Amino acid sequence: MSGLIGLFKKRIIPFMSKLSDNDWIKGLNRSRLMLFPMVLIGSLVSVYMVLYNYSSHLPNLMPIKDYTYGLMSLFMVFMIPYYILSYKGISSFKHIAGCAGISMYMIIAKPLVTESGHVYDFSHFGPDGMLVAIIAGLLTSSIFLYFSQHIVFKKYINYVPDSFREAFVSIVPVAITVFIAWFFVIYLNFDLYNTIIKVMMPLQGIAQGPIGFTILVFLPMMLHSMGISSWILQPLILPVVTKAILLNMNAGGHNIFTNETLIAYINFGGKGATLGLVILLMFSKSKRLKALGATSLVPALVNIGEPITFGLVVWNPIMMIPMWINGLVLPLLTYLWISLGLAPVPIVQSSQWFLPIGVGAVVVTQSWFSLVLVIVNLVVSTLIWYPFFKYTETRILKSLDDKKDNELKRIESV
Repeated sequence: MSGLIGLFKKRIIPFMSKLSDNDWIKGLNRSRLMLFPMVLIGSLVSVYMVLYNYSSHLPNLMPIKDYTYGLMSLFMVFMIPYYILSYKGISSFKHIAGCAGISMYMIIAKPLVTESGHVYDFSHFGPDGMLVAIIAGLLTSSIFLYFSQHIVFKKYINYVPDSFREAFVSIVPVAITVFIAWFFVIYLNFDLYNTIIKVMMPLQGIAQGPIGFTILVFLPMMLHSMGISSWILQPLILPVVTKAILLNMNAGGHNIFTNETLIAYINFGGKGATLGLVILLMFSKSKRLKALGATSLVPALVNIGEPITFGLVVWNPIMMIPMWINGLVLPLLTYLWISLGLAPVPIVQSSQWFLPIGVGAVVVTQSWFSLVLVIVNLVVSTLIWYPFFKYTETRILKSLDDKKDNELKRIESV
């Protein structure tokens, strides 16, 4: 383990640490951190709703989730330009840039235009629309950064009152931002969602092989590490997994790539197998990490990984790597294990993704023997998280020690 940690420290982590200091990455990272309260509230409501489904006497709290976690893409598209411009030292434009990002996002979301007005799919404002939000936020940031260096009507600036000067300078970048969205989405009728699905559609043909299975498990985890909902891939994945589990149930099939396989053997604590990371955080020497682990534990036990993901992983390059590695190693290991007859394939269709680790495996496979692979994958995923967790813990503790040393020096100098 020490050799593995040394390899990461010498080769991979220095590069990712440098990437973490990039203003664009810092802006994305800061944006996801500011979303954490919304994510945590939504996750706690999700845990509560598991109980609500079994008791009609409890009040329905789902609207609370809808108007917190369910609006995270709207919040994100505002914060990305806001924080990127802040880190770039152009704070004067950050507010209007965030507003322009919302304008672009609302166009790209492609509402249904009726005589009564524009009808939006509410799900686009939540995690389903995160990819659109990130694209709109980054593009808006680029436009405002460019025009902050190339001010149009510069010779007229001195004639504009000081109180109106920033708004005047923002007119052109706002117009360009909205025009670009209008031109591609409304004038050319470009649909980003359908384009992504068309590009990935060939994967359906190889979904039940080791390569296709691995890719189709890895892609949602990669998107999840960027804060993008994997629901964008559902039109590609859902027909494959539905047909596969029905064949396993009714025709004695041996299809490995099913949604139930992910519930049973891979998505411990949520996408990215984050339960192992939560366990490590619970025993951290850092009070900050331990508190995050404690906050994330209950949701993780019912496979809700958003608190830990948005609290530590999303747009944090150092912690994104182990999630990607899990997205490659776990499906390959699972495919090999099942192919060798060491674990059963799921034979029961189930949407009970919230079942705790081990319980879901027994329910969908109807076999206690499935617990062996559950334990193996949990151990492997935890070992993958470990060196990156230790590096993050060491950085936080060192940062606290440096602050204490600086404070002591300041006191001694008084």
